[in-house]
Amino acid sequence: MRGSWGAFGLVAALAAAGCSSDGAEGGPSSAASSGEPCSDCDCPEGFEAGAHGCVAVAPLEACPAGTRPSLGDRDCVPTGWTSGCPEGFELDTSGWGCHAVLPAEACDTGLERIGSTACEPVACADAFPPPGATLFVDASLPPEDIDATHFASLTAALAAAEDGDVIAVEAGTYVEGVHVLASVEVVGRCASQVRVESPGGGLAGFDVENAGAVRLSGMTISGHLGGVLGLGSEVTVEDVALQGNRAGGVVALSGSMHLLRSRIVGTVPEGGTQGMGLLAQGGAQVDVDSSALVGNHVAGAVSVERGTRVTVSRSVVRDTVLAAGTERQLAGGLIALEDALVEVRESALLSNVRAHVSVDGATATLADSVLQAATPDATAFGGHGVEVQGGGSVEVTRSALVGNEEAQLLATGAGTTATLTGVVARGPFSAAEGATGIGVVADTGAVIDLDDVALVQCRDSALVSQEPGAHIGVRRSLVTDTVRIPGVPASGVGVRVGFGGSLEADDLAVVRSIHGGILVGGLDNGAGGSAVLRRTLVIDTTTDETGQFGRGVDVWNATAELEACAVLRNHQAGVIVGGDSSLLTARQSLVEGTLPYGDGTFGDGSWPWLVPPRCSARSGARTTRVPGCCSRAARPCSTLWSAPPTPSASRPRTGARWPRWRRCPARPRRSAWSSPRAAPSWTTARASGPARWRCPSSAPSFDARSALRELVPARLSSRQPPAAARRGACSRAPPRHAAACVLRPPSG
Repeated sequence: MRGSWGAFGLVAALAAAGCSSDGAEGGPSSAASSGEPCSDCDCPEGFEAGAHGCVAVAPLEACPAGTRPSLGDRDCVPTGWTSGCPEGFELDTSGWGCHAVLPAEACDTGLERIGSTACEPVACADAFPPPGATLFVDASLPPEDIDATHFASLTAALAAAEDGDVIAVEAGTYVEGVHVLASVEVVGRCASQVRVESPGGGLAGFDVENAGAVRLSGMTISGHLGGVLGLGSEVTVEDVALQGNRAGGVVALSGSMHLLRSRIVGTVPEGGTQGMGLLAQGGAQVDVDSSALVGNHVAGAVSVERGTRVTVSRSVVRDTVLAAGTERQLAGGLIALEDALVEVRESALLSNVRAHVSVDGATATLADSVLQAATPDATAFGGHGVEVQGGGSVEVTRSALVGNEEAQLLATGAGTTATLTGVVARGPFSAAEGATGIGVVADTGAVIDLDDVALVQCRDSALVSQEPGAHIGVRRSLVTDTVRIPGVPASGVGVRVGFGGSLEADDLAVVRSIHGGILVGGLDNGAGGSAVLRRTLVIDTTTDETGQFGRGVDVWNATAELEACAVLRNHQAGVIVGGDSSLLTARQSLVEGTLPYGDGTFGDGSWPWLVPPRCSARSGARTTRVPGCCSRAARPCSTLWSAPPTPSASRPRTGARWPRWRRCPARPRRSAWSSPRAAPSWTTARASGPARWRCPSSAPSFDARSALRELVPARLSSRQPPAAARRGACSRAPPRHAAACVLRPPSG
């Protein structure tokens, strides 16, 4: 259909899941209706037959923490990581997710151990000398006592060692760096008593090269260019403190490395090398178990190159910082690069700069872990719980992403994927200046899949899919209590899709957002996006700090499909569509209980946004007749099967009943199809020429041109409008088995 279109044709149409006998009146309700259920209702999943049509089946009261409403279930459904906390974790007092039991602050000395609120010393040897010791080292040994088995230095003992030797190191300070070329055990009396310090220069503390199996325990290694360096060996570092080493605390260039009950702290940059706590590359296999990586530079641990793996279990990675001049570079608690792998299990990542887990072209898996309070760098860049890019992949299971300042998870780039299952994502605890605190973001080609996820108190938005190719698929999940950033446009929207992004939702609940429940597109030019919503519940969206907005589903310059959805108790409008290129298809869905502003205006179930360019008079406007919807071509019509707003003191219900069918009004007036209500904030004036639209002075200034184009047939049991209405201005009633009103822009 071609031609010159008016400022706005009809921009909102919704086919409700309901029916009753001809001529009956009254709106659908999410509460159980009195009287016998209708006998010919064909209700979709999540709805049931009521006395006046199909009603949504959902909890009547707000769901407690750890649960969500779900269409089709009268009881609240557990959602996210709300049970099954592993040993050393406990359920958070908020009711959302688990948290690790740890000291409140990083330890000055000692080890942060999951399950303890005290700083614990790095363990000493159970028995010293250890059973089977063959060589002995004591820094205080006088020259006359040195022999073939007793030495005053580690260097001398290792020079004499053979495969299988056990070297016992007595308390003392050893200023040296050593090479280990044999398969031996080096056992110190205790980490607090045995110190191996750097003599300066480029020596590593322990340089283990092609030595087979080597075990180091019970000592502190400090100040070296690499605390422990492993190449082609199987190195175990147990009950060891690595403090203030340079470039890297532990470096595995190949072979394997196992850290057990050890602490890597305060690694510093050296000659441009960035000071990470642990570096693995060249196919090395590294396990970090019951250990702590604290206050290192750029990264707690890095896994690089295909075949390389770093697994962190029951450990703490916290307080990673950036070296001067490394802002806006890849950084974080744990980093995976170039097809490497990082695995995190039952661990806590706290207060790292830039990101807790950063993946670029690699893979990371996280399970039963907490990622909390990531912060941006000095340039306000970063602050993500998890960030993945460059075609990388992340899988997060039974975990909590909590209080990270910029986003709980960010995925960007073609081929990049993220999967979240049984996850709780909560926004920042405090509103730091500049902090956003978004929940989950898919950007520019990234694909994110969420199943059984709770996004709670996220700031700005909880779910965001933006830029071409970005896609979010979400099932059995909850978005609740999204927090608005005052003065930021579209902030406080629970789910936001735009600029070419897409979203597909099934069994999603969006609860108590501020400003908007779901926004597809936006007012910006080219802000298009697409969303498919099935069995989605959008409920209790509230107005912002100005007392405005609070819409349920908002579609601007974008496309959306609603199927078997319920949009309940929102403000201003349950569903609103606008923009130059909008298209909305709604099937078997219900809009009910939309509330007005405090002054009694608005409160429409499905609302036509009638704002011409610059809110000035426009001539030549025309609309199109919609087959099966309305035969009056002079003004737009649609099947708006939406229930009335809940009566309030500012807008009491009158004695007249609210009909289910409502005609989109080109002129505010009362009729058999339009319920008694206050006139909307726009007005019309009919002169001898075409209609002229006059906008209030507070109306936004933008060009909105969309039109109801066609009505697509489908089997859906519904009720017809009252007989008086069928004989009135709109003489052609919608068919009994109507389907979905589809909105699309003119083709020419």
